Amino acid sequence: MKILDFSNLFTPEFLLVIVFLLLVLVAIWLVIRELKCWYWKINLRVDLLADIASELKEVKEILKSNNTNKESVEIKEDNLDDSGSEIKE
Repeated sequence: MKILDFSNLFTPEFLLVIVFLLLVLVAIWLVIRELKCWYWKINLRVDLLADIASELKEVKEILKSNNTNKESVEIKEDNLDDSGSEIKE
């Protein structure tokens, strides 16, 4: 039985091959990730969520500036049914 000799394993050529293989694997991972994000529309969802967040901030600022008419801003829960619709009397 022959004992494995790892003394020549870390030669500059071997390390160069390892670095090259790692770079290829990272590139493949990035391409696959981008394809997955495109397929599941993750990038689109992130953009839409960012738009929603900015619009909510605008609404919040408008509500803060219109604080004088506080009663019309508040939702009266006793006048709503379980689904959140207003009860018509």
